[in-house]
Amino acid sequence: MRRREAFTLVELLVVIGIIAVLISILLPAVSLVRDHARTTKCLSNLRQIGAGATMYSARNNDYVVPAGYVQSGLIASNGEQTNTNNWALILVDAGCMSAPLIKNPTVMTGNESVDSVFLCPNGIQDPIEYGAGGPISTVPTSRTDGLGNSGWRVTSLLQYGGSGNTIDIWYGINADPSADRNSTGQIIFPARRIPADTAFDGKPDVTMVRNVDAVNSSEIPFIYDGIYMNYMSVNANRLMPRHNRQTKMNVLFMDMHAESVDKSQIAPAFDLTTLSEPQYHWPKWRFDQPHTN
Repeated sequence: MRRREAFTLVELLVVIGIIAVLISILLPAVSLVRDHARTTKCLSNLRQIGAGATMYSARNNDYVVPAGYVQSGLIASNGEQTNTNNWALILVDAGCMSAPLIKNPTVMTGNESVDSVFLCPNGIQDPIEYGAGGPISTVPTSRTDGLGNSGWRVTSLLQYGGSGNTIDIWYGINADPSADRNSTGQIIFPARRIPADTAFDGKPDVTMVRNVDAVNSSEIPFIYDGIYMNYMSVNANRLMPRHNRQTKMNVLFMDMHAESVDKSQIAPAFDLTTLSEPQYHWPKWRFDQPHTN
């Protein structure tokens, strides 16, 4: 009986080389499929949030869910309004959505929100206490800064009939609490913090937006990949392209459809001069942004 010969060293090296080449070809494809799945999941989250926001409006005379409520008179050392309720908590407290409640709000590691609709699949698991007395250094310095992938931990204000519940949120809302009226007094963003930081006609500004106010609603962002709100040019990095190798940002628009926006179309500030530049004509972040074809 003839004895079977073993593989030679050269043959083994050839086989190993072929396997290495196949792995190098397949790994990027696997990574691409994984990122596509996360993008799809994120868009699904945003559509569910849109359904919750629609339910809120249906129950409240077409009013858009507020960006948040402020407990008057409590200002953090960094100048931020502290103890600020948040749009996501308002939806949860109103029974329009559900989310995992945080059992230990002061423990900022070991995130408890892995199954939350408010968790972007490409977000960093550990949240930050952002905009609620947290340090000003938590403002992302760029749109590749990891802070923009973090969640924001917020507790529902009992002062406004809230539940006292705490949740983590990985999405921001298109709002500017300090400058959300133009020179004519028109409200220019689709969501408002109540009351606004700036008085109107000498009184606290508690006017809310209705969905009917959003002309061209399919072009106006409502909720986006990022944290907190998008106000002031120094804080525009709160908008975070998290997908497709940090080149795409998922956005829920005012008509409640969701899609990915290329980072080249995301304005670095939200004044009309910047938004009038051709590359920033779409999306339309403001109600008074000129319409262009």
